[in-house]
Amino acid sequence: MKLLLLLFLLPVTLIGQSLQGKVIDSRKDALAFTSIWVENSNQGTLANEDGNFEIRLKSGNNKLVFRHVGYAPQAIELDLGLDEKKRDFVVVMHEQAVSLEEVNIRALKEDPAIGIMRRMISMAPFHLKELNAYQAKAYVKGGGKITSITKLADLAFGKQLEKDAGIKVGRTYVLEGVNQVEYKRPNQVKERVISNRSNLPLAMKTADAPNLRATQTNFYQAKVWGALISPISPQAFQFYNFGFLGSFTQAGKTVSKIQVRPKSFSVDLFDGEILVVEDTWSIYSLRLHFKNSNGNYTLSQQNAEFQGVWMPVSYEMRANMQALGLGFSVNYVTQIKSYQIQVNPAFLVKPQIIEERLDKSLAKEIDRTPVKDAKKALEGEITRRKLKRVLKKIAKEEKKVDTLRQEGISSVYEMKVDSLADKKSDEFWNEAREVPLTDAEIKGFKEADSLYVFERAKLTKDSLNSIPKFNAAQLFFGKRYNYEKNGLGNSLTLGMFGGGFTPVDGFFLNRELSFNHQISETDYIRIGGNARYAFIRNVLNGDLSFERKSAGGRQLVNFSLGSQLVNFSSAKTMPLNLNSSTALFNSTSYLRFYEKQFVRLSYQYQIRAPWQLSGELEYRQRNALENVVEHGWYQQEKRFLPNYPVSSELADTRFNRHDQWSLGMRIVWQPGASWRLVNQVRRLNQPVNPLKVQLESQFVLGSKGFSKVGLQVDQTINLNRLGSLAYQVRYEDYFVKPQYFIDFTHFNGNEITIISSLPFGFSALPMYQFSTAERSLVFHAKWSPRKFIYTQSQWFYLYGIREHVRFSGLNKGEMNLKNGYYEFAYGLQGIFKAFGLEVAKPLGNWVPSKWKVSLTMPF
Repeated sequence: MKLLLLLFLLPVTLIGQSLQGKVIDSRKDALAFTSIWVENSNQGTLANEDGNFEIRLKSGNNKLVFRHVGYAPQAIELDLGLDEKKRDFVVVMHEQAVSLEEVNIRALKEDPAIGIMRRMISMAPFHLKELNAYQAKAYVKGGGKITSITKLADLAFGKQLEKDAGIKVGRTYVLEGVNQVEYKRPNQVKERVISNRSNLPLAMKTADAPNLRATQTNFYQAKVWGALISPISPQAFQFYNFGFLGSFTQAGKTVSKIQVRPKSFSVDLFDGEILVVEDTWSIYSLRLHFKNSNGNYTLSQQNAEFQGVWMPVSYEMRANMQALGLGFSVNYVTQIKSYQIQVNPAFLVKPQIIEERLDKSLAKEIDRTPVKDAKKALEGEITRRKLKRVLKKIAKEEKKVDTLRQEGISSVYEMKVDSLADKKSDEFWNEAREVPLTDAEIKGFKEADSLYVFERAKLTKDSLNSIPKFNAAQLFFGKRYNYEKNGLGNSLTLGMFGGGFTPVDGFFLNRELSFNHQISETDYIRIGGNARYAFIRNVLNGDLSFERKSAGGRQLVNFSLGSQLVNFSSAKTMPLNLNSSTALFNSTSYLRFYEKQFVRLSYQYQIRAPWQLSGELEYRQRNALENVVEHGWYQQEKRFLPNYPVSSELADTRFNRHDQWSLGMRIVWQPGASWRLVNQVRRLNQPVNPLKVQLESQFVLGSKGFSKVGLQVDQTINLNRLGSLAYQVRYEDYFVKPQYFIDFTHFNGNEITIISSLPFGFSALPMYQFSTAERSLVFHAKWSPRKFIYTQSQWFYLYGIREHVRFSGLNKGEMNLKNGYYEFAYGLQGIFKAFGLEVAKPLGNWVPSKWKVSLTMPF
C-alpha cells in the first residue's frame, strides 16, 4: 500500500569540532527546526523536531546565528580549541520584540502594512529575475506516521496494511536525502540526488521509491503548489487583509512584521505572518497556515542574504491529516547551504519605490518620463506603475534571446539519482545529516534494519512468484500480466467481463484484451481487441485496433476495423450502463442503436504546444436494427418504443443499409500553451485563463453524402475573488445537408433525472428530438463562485460542497433568439464527496417550461 508514500511526495520543496545542543524558548519548550547558521561560512544546520541540533565547526572563533520564525535572532560566538567538543549546549530564544513607531506612510491614514505589501507585490517580478543562476546543496528530510485508525478502516484493511505494505500504525517513517541543486533563469532546475535513505518497508523502497525534492515553490509567484494563492500575488489585495504588527532592525536593515488574514475562509488561502525586508521588499521569513477537508498545514521559511539577494536557507512543512479512516502526522524540512550565486547584472541595484500618494507630482513626473533604457530605469526612484512597465519591457527583450522560449518550453526540471545514492554508510550520514534524528526516528531505522533480512528473503521469494501466472478466476475478473522492467517493456491486459441489456440485443456480454509495448515514458505500441456477444440477437460484434504513439508523445496513429453498435446521436448522452438499468428495470430505453462495420485510420500530431492537428479517414457500412425484446424484467406492461428516434425535422428517421467514405480534419489552437520538460519528457503546460479554439470539417462521399464545418471555443476565466467562469460556444453549418438522421448535428441532451458530471450539457433537452440538419449555435456558461449560498458556511465549504450557476442556450436554422431553447440552472457538487444536485428551469417553446431537479453522478 502506497498511501503513506504519497504523503512524502507532497508538492513541497524542501534541503573536526562538534557542537551539540538544544534550542528552547523562554518557557523551556523545544523550538523545532530552528535554523542555525555559521556566519561568513555559507553553512548551517537545523534543529530537529525535539529542538536538538549538532553542527561541526572549525577550530577557533565561530559566530552562530540561531533563527526561528517569530523569535529574535540569537547570535553566539564560540572559540573552540583544536580537539574541543561541546555537548548539552542550550540556546534560549525569545520572541521578537517589534516597534510600533510611526513609519513614513502614516500620513496616508491607513495601516502601514498596506503600503509595505503594495511595494512588495510590485517587486515580486523583480525578485524572480534577480538571479541568472545558482548552485546549492540541500539536506532534505520527510517524516511521518499513522497516528490513528478508525474501527471501520481497521476492519477493512488494517491487518493488510502491515502484512502487505509493511506499514504499522504508530511507527515513525523517515526519508532523507542530500541533493545538489542547480538553477538557471528563467525556470530551469536540475537536482542530483547524492544520497538517500529511508526506513520504508523494503517492498515500497523497490517499487517507485521516492526522491525528496529540495526546490521549493517560490512565494514571489502568484500560486504556491499550483493552487494556493500567495500573499504576494498580484491579486493578493482581493483575497487578503494585511495588518502591521511592528518592525525591528537586524544588521542595519529594517524588517517589518505583517499579519496575513484571508478576507473569507477558503482552502486556497493562507493565514499567518510574513516578515519583509524594507527597501529591497524581500522575504525575511514567513509562517503561513492553511487547511482543507483533509487536514491542517503549516509552512515556514527562513531566508538569508547572499550578495544582496535574500535566498531561502530552510523550509518546514507540518501537516495533520485524515484520509480513508487514517490519521497522519507529517513533517518535511530542508536545510540549504553552500550557495554559489550569479546575480543578474541588471538587477544589482534595487529600485527605490516611492509611495505615489505621498508625492503625487513626483510620481506623475516619473511616470511621464519615457523608458529608453529599461535597465537604467531601475537604478533610481520609480513608481510601482513604471516598475511594472520596465519589467515587462525587460521580459520582452529577454524573450528574443531565450532559445527555450522560442521552442515553446516554459520550464525545465530534471532529477538524477547517483547509482550509489542508497548505499552510503552510517559514517557518511553522521557527517552529512543536517537535522539530527529524533528518538522515534532512530527507533524506526533500527526496526527497519531488523526487518531487512526477513523482508529481503520474502521479497526474493515473492519476486520468483511474481512472474504473471494464469488461473481460472481471471477469466471472469480479468488480470494485467506485467512483464515490464522500470516501466518499460511488455504487458498484457485481460479486461473484466462487461455486459448490459438493450432492446436490440437483450442481454449482451463484452470483453477486452490488449497488449502494450512501452518504449519510453511517453511512447508505446498497443494492440487491442473487443468482443461483444448479443444473446437474443445471436450476433458477435467486435473490433481490432493498432495504436502507435511516438515522437515523445506528440504523434499518435491508430488503425482499427470491426463491427460496433453505435448510438444514433454522436453527442454525449446518457451512459450505456445507465440505459441498461432503465431498460431492464423500467422497460424504458432512451438510447437508439444501429450497427456499423468500419475500417478507420486516424492521425494526431502536436505540432507545437499551442497547435494540434488531427485527421480521420473511415469507410463504413451502416445497418438498421430492430428490437428483439419487448420489455424488461419489471413493468412488463410497458413496451419498448421502436428503435428509431423521433425528430422535429425528419418525419421518418429509419434508413436502409448504405456505404460511405468519411474524411474528417481538425485543428486545435491553445494560445499561451507551452511545454514543461520533466526529466526530458515534454508535458503540456496550460496557460492562465486557458483558451481553446477548435476548427473542424467533415466530407462524406457515398450514399447521401454531405459536408460540414464546425467551430468551437472553450475557455475558463479566473475571476479571482468572484470565482471562475467557464464557457463553450459551438457553431456548425452544412455545405451539403445530410439526409440520414445519423448524420445530423446532435446535442448533449438528457431525459432522465440523472445527469453526468460533464462540464457542459443540457439538463432537460431531449437527446434526439431537436437534432438538426440546419446550422446551429450552442452556448454554455458556468459560473463557479468561491462563496455563494451554502458555501458561505465554513463547514459546508470544508466538507467539499461547491456551487455553480449555469446558463445554456441552443439556436438553429434561422437563429431567431426568441425561438431558441434555454436553461438556467443552479447546482451543488460534492455531496458525499462525489454526487451533486442541480435545479434547472427550461425556457422556450421546444419543451414544457417547468422546473427539473437532477442528481449529478460522478461519470
